[in-house]
Amino acid sequence: MVYAVPQPHPSGYPRLPSLSIPDALSTNVSRGYPPRPPAGFRTKVTYTDSKSLNPIQVYLLATFFLYAHAEQGWDVPFRSEGVVTRAKCDVSVYVHSPSRSGSYTLRIRDVLRGFYNGVVAMSEGHFQPVAVEMFMFEQSIGTIYISDRSTSHGHPSSQMLPHRQDNDREEEMGMPSDPRSLSNPKDSGRYVDPHLRGCSILYKWSPGRIQSKDIFTAIMEGLIIVAHDGTREPFDSLNAPSASGNCALNIHKAGREPIQLSGFKASTLLFMLTDMIVQQKRFEHLDFEFENGAPGDPQKSILEGFIMGLNPPRGQSRDDEAATA
Repeated sequence: MVYAVPQPHPSGYPRLPSLSIPDALSTNVSRGYPPRPPAGFRTKVTYTDSKSLNPIQVYLLATFFLYAHAEQGWDVPFRSEGVVTRAKCDVSVYVHSPSRSGSYTLRIRDVLRGFYNGVVAMSEGHFQPVAVEMFMFEQSIGTIYISDRSTSHGHPSSQMLPHRQDNDREEEMGMPSDPRSLSNPKDSGRYVDPHLRGCSILYKWSPGRIQSKDIFTAIMEGLIIVAHDGTREPFDSLNAPSASGNCALNIHKAGREPIQLSGFKASTLLFMLTDMIVQQKRFEHLDFEFENGAPGDPQKSILEGFIMGLNPPRGQSRDDEAATA
C-alpha cells in the first residue's frame, strides 16, 4: 500500500495565516522558515507491515533522530550508522543508500525531509512500519525504514545517544509501565532534564486543545529549520508550521539584550520540549522560556516562544488516544 504525503501548497508546505511564510518560501536562503525541498526531490511512502507502532514512541524517536542529525550539517553526504533507536523505545530507523545511485550522493537534507514525510504519512494514516523511498529526478537515491525495533533489515542495531549517557529512562521518556502513573502536571512551572546540565524550561499551559500530531510535526519542522540554518550559526528566530497547518511553533531570542546564540541552543530546546510534552501528556497552547547557564552559575532566559493552534481540532486523533490511555 502506497500512502501519498499531503501537499496542501505548491511549495510543499502549508500556509500559516499568522506568519509571513509565503514570501520566505520563495528562496532557499530564508533563515528561520522551512527550507524548500531541492528541485527534483520526492518521496514515496509504502506500508511494509500491519503491526501497530506506538505513536508517542514514533514521535520521540523522530525528534531524537532529527536532533542528532541536525548537528552534522545540511548539504553534506549522509553516512549510515546502522539501525537507530532510543533507550526503552520499540521503534527503530534504518537508512539504506544504494551502492550505486548515479552521480548523486545522498545528503543529510534528503534524509531529514524524507524521514519527516514518512512520519507525517503515518500520522495521517496508520502508525505501522513504512518504507520511505527517496527520489532525485525519478532516480532512487535511498530508502528509510521506520519499523519495530526487532526488524533490523539484516543490519546490526547501533543505538545512537548524542550528548547523553542515559540508558534507563523509561519513565522519564514518557513511557512508564503504567500510563496512569504520572499525575496531571501544573498549569505552569519549571521543567528540568537532569541529563542536560544548565538547561531548563519555564512553561505555562493555556486552554486551547491541539492535536498531538500537530504539535509534534511542528517541532520536527523546527528541527529541520535549525538543521538547514546551521546549529553552529547565529540564531535569531524560527517559525514552524505543523504538517496540517493547524498549529504554529515560534522561537525567538528572549529580552532585548544583544546576545549571540547558536542554532544548537534552539535544537536543544526543541528536543527538551518533546520530552516535557510527552511526560506531562498535555496538548494545548503552550508558552515557554528556555533558561541556560554554566554549571554553578545562575541561569538566565535566552529563548522564548509558543506553540499555538490555528484551527480548533475536530476530534481526538488516534495518537492523542494512545497518549492519554
